[in-house]
Amino acid sequence: MPMSSKRELMPNSSNVLRHMENHFALTTCEDIKNIMQPLLIKHGMTVFNYYRIYFDSTVIRLSTDQKWTEHYFKMNYLETLTIPESYLKKPLNYYLWLTDDCPLMLQDAAINFDMANGISIAKINHDSIEYFCFASTRDNTSIVNNFYLNNLDVLEQYSLYFKDQFNSIISQFEKNKIILPYNATCCQSNKINKEIKRSLLSPRQKDCAKLLLQGMSYKEIGKILQLSARTVETHVNQLKTKLGCDNKAELILQLNGMITR
Repeated sequence: MPMSSKRELMPNSSNVLRHMENHFALTTCEDIKNIMQPLLIKHGMTVFNYYRIYFDSTVIRLSTDQKWTEHYFKMNYLETLTIPESYLKKPLNYYLWLTDDCPLMLQDAAINFDMANGISIAKINHDSIEYFCFASTRDNTSIVNNFYLNNLDVLEQYSLYFKDQFNSIISQFEKNKIILPYNATCCQSNKINKEIKRSLLSPRQKDCAKLLLQGMSYKEIGKILQLSARTVETHVNQLKTKLGCDNKAELILQLNGMITR
């Protein structure tokens, strides 16, 4: 389905469904369900949700459950999206759904849509965080210990399978992302961006970055770190790639405020 080049803005009003009715977030639910449901039911799971929260305060959201998705937008739950700092420690993070995290939304999902006992995988990218969310029914409390905790590799495989199967849809959605409302979470996006990027750097890359910010040459950095100038240059080039910089000047601008000298 062709998509407009204009990004969709999520309005804070009751007409949200009318605004979203032809959006990929809703129109793709049935296709995603047809592909993912056979994998889910094998292990007692019932729902799969996918989010990609970008650091520019935009988001992609896809799901197997159209009714929940419609309700999700109607209730403006998109505004509750957060990126807790605990999820920024490692490139890949796992967390169980707890009622103290977005309690109203999780209670609503459990009581009115029988969607509970979930687990999410949070994957850090250079421009975003991806969430792969799996859930079951309200009474299936045993799935946490009996399946999730012992089969994280299976959940990762299903997440990769989803990305592979729906790569074209995700690519089209990226051209028409939903804009998050301007709220406290969005105001922290720059801080979050820096935290994410810093977490992607290796200890040696951080060492090179600190000395680079002090104006040292590759040779001077190498002498302090007991590395060859060529090795230092390799680390700096890796820093450019991770931080999306085309040259050394851009890299130094990115590192300022991100690295403690």
